[in-house]
Amino acid sequence: MDKKRITVYLSFLLILITNPVSGQPDIISELKKDFEKYVQAFPREEIFVHTDRKEYIAGENLFLSLYVLDRKDFRISDRSKIVYLELLNEQHVAVVQHQLLVDRGVGSDSFILPDTLPTGQYTLRAYTNWMKNFMPSNCFTKKIVLFNSLNQENPVLQYQVLQNTPDINAADRSRFKLVVDRSLKDTLRITGEMDSGTSKTFIIIVQTHGNIDFTGTFQIAGKTADIKIPLSVLSPGVNQITLFDGTGMPLAEKLIYTPFPKTDSEWLQAKDHYTEREKISLTFNANSISDLPKTFSISVAPGDYDNMNIRDYLIFGTEFETGNGILSTQELFLSEKIDSLLNDTESNWINWKWIRSGKLPQINFPMETEYQYVTGSTGIRSDSLQTVMLCSPGKKAVFQYTIADTNGRFIMPVVIDSRLYDFIMIPASINVPPDMEIESSFMGFAGNSQRQTRSVILVPSYMLDWSIYYQVRRLYGLNQTANGSDTIAELPEKVRFYGKPDQELILADFIALPLMEEIFYEILPHVAIRKKEGAREIVIVDRIDNRPYTAKPLLMIDGVIINDPDLIIDLDPQLVEKIDVIRSKYMSGIFIFPGIINVITKKADFSSVPPVKYSRRITQRFQGGTGSFYSPDYSQIENGERIPDYRTTLYWNPAVNLEHNTEEKVVFFSSDLKSDYWITVNGIKNDGSVFSILKKIKVE
Repeated sequence: MDKKRITVYLSFLLILITNPVSGQPDIISELKKDFEKYVQAFPREEIFVHTDRKEYIAGENLFLSLYVLDRKDFRISDRSKIVYLELLNEQHVAVVQHQLLVDRGVGSDSFILPDTLPTGQYTLRAYTNWMKNFMPSNCFTKKIVLFNSLNQENPVLQYQVLQNTPDINAADRSRFKLVVDRSLKDTLRITGEMDSGTSKTFIIIVQTHGNIDFTGTFQIAGKTADIKIPLSVLSPGVNQITLFDGTGMPLAEKLIYTPFPKTDSEWLQAKDHYTEREKISLTFNANSISDLPKTFSISVAPGDYDNMNIRDYLIFGTEFETGNGILSTQELFLSEKIDSLLNDTESNWINWKWIRSGKLPQINFPMETEYQYVTGSTGIRSDSLQTVMLCSPGKKAVFQYTIADTNGRFIMPVVIDSRLYDFIMIPASINVPPDMEIESSFMGFAGNSQRQTRSVILVPSYMLDWSIYYQVRRLYGLNQTANGSDTIAELPEKVRFYGKPDQELILADFIALPLMEEIFYEILPHVAIRKKEGAREIVIVDRIDNRPYTAKPLLMIDGVIINDPDLIIDLDPQLVEKIDVIRSKYMSGIFIFPGIINVITKKADFSSVPPVKYSRRITQRFQGGTGSFYSPDYSQIENGERIPDYRTTLYWNPAVNLEHNTEEKVVFFSSDLKSDYWITVNGIKNDGSVFSILKKIKVE
């Protein structure tokens, strides 16, 4: 090899040796690609629930408004259409369970707190079907204090600290220590102390609630790294700073808090002091139409300050837990305290070790955007095909099916087309009758606790007075009612799965006949009742040569599949409204029906016959709506009328919608209860972002 070629070869080696960072942009691109793929595949839903207050008397109504949010952009999410709401007692047993339909991420509900519940602390829990994949951490919880003067059992309460996300790498954390310095004006300084056995080339990525704020590479001389990041690139919230080696493997992370801009409290204008039964006018005065609240919930109630509002809640949401739970608002805005508390905290959503290793969460619960997913088990294990059918009693026949896995487990997607669901699940084969079970849509107890502490709930002294005020309101019939479903808009009407029938026989159009056999014989010429081997059967006659089909048609009553023709033949014709007939073969997926006969009764609720053997019936109602809230207008009441007014919630409205101008008012009246009251507002601006307002007033 000549000297010239040797020189070129050595120069090329020197370039490779002295430029170890040259390949880093590709690693960064790979990290960002993996990150974005993960965030898209596993979006983080959050729910915030605004209750009218947090302390109640047994028998009262609890009013609430809820918001389904996308953690990535802190805006309303339109993905999930159903929210599961539970009130749990101290033993984590649900005493109230509601399923709520939400409209474009917003919903409301109200329910009575049973007067049989004992005094104690209860947990309000809310989640979507998608959030169940990441339980127990990924659900909204709020503590509710309940007082019952007739039932003051006060057991020792148990609080759980739940963790379900593994450490990023405990061994690596011991070798790397990141320290944050906020002393510089416009720059965040990060110093890293590392042992001598590690790589000298490193990557740093800062992400905030699913958005990458900063990426960079650097080299370390010795054991100390000195990294500077412009403060302007950091998004408000909890920032996750992650250190990677030159191959893109995570080594260490640090969480810090970047404060949000000032609150929107100046929007709300109201006096600080009021007298009994005085008109209270709340004025919302925004600087521009884009800043004006689009829709919001508002409560005015006495009691301890409820420090959880939608804006503060989203800073941590369900992604971070510290100590015994989410930080309080007082702690939240002391940024130096937050940074210290975050030292022992991790994100249970963004886990770089998972992202880089491909060890992704298992998804067992799909997102309920168009469908609600009913899950269950046939009760048998089999390598052969197991099919489960679904029917819905009603005037419009609904039929669909799903295929179970080898363990017998199935998932049935059901179109969300009504606020009242009534389903009947039937196995396609009854040769081996299965013990079919339908699983609850609610999670039940969320276990996997790692640590428990014990405490005793202290009921505020003023709740004894509240209990008396509640009895006075009951005496005068002034309690608010909890009937939330009255304001839900009806969804589109169901459509018959078989479309328009070949014949739609309406019995009222004909002379009444005493037997179904006579109806088939006299006015349904293409349907006949035959006897075969001593048993009766219903057949459809071929329209061409009048011969009956060899195969039996699908028989239904009120849209529910039955296997016994005697159930139709023995029906009282006085109960029947009409009969739909499909005379030719009809295909639905893997099923080919040699005709369909559907007898629809006047009630159309499948109550005229015994239950189908081996079937399971599910009846459920979606809740929601504002309910009825009592709020008197004393400008219209004569001065001499003095019915006591001891409302503990002065005003509640789960969905205030303002017109498109920059000044609107909310008006209500104070009661006879002298106290400090908290005005709490949570809602959405016209630009889609969330906001919260808190103001204290006094009635004296």
